[in-house]
Amino acid sequence: MFEEDFLECMVDEITVEAFTGFDEDGQPTFGPATTIQCRISPKQRQIQNVHGADVTSVASIYPAYAPTIDPLDRITLPNGEQPPILRVEVPPDTDGAHHTKVMI
Repeated sequence: MFEEDFLECMVDEITVEAFTGFDEDGQPTFGPATTIQCRISPKQRQIQNVHGADVTSVASIYPAYAPTIDPLDRITLPNGEQPPILRVEVPPDTDGAHHTKVMI
């Protein structure tokens, strides 16, 4: 019951392509795209990115499950934009990883 109610809040979808390395020209390469059900919450806020720099996040993405998403991965939003991933958080609860929060 709780899981069904929780999933009803996940009205958006993104695609995620895992970073796999660099090609011979130094361009990033990615694995196959995976579609993930999520909730995109647009809200500007100042955060520290993965390098510790102060940046402006324009939205937070909450995937339905706690997938492994790395800041080097590529995400595609429903409108086709591919913003950089500024930070990824995986807050735990007593059972381990509770959810993933991706800030763009």
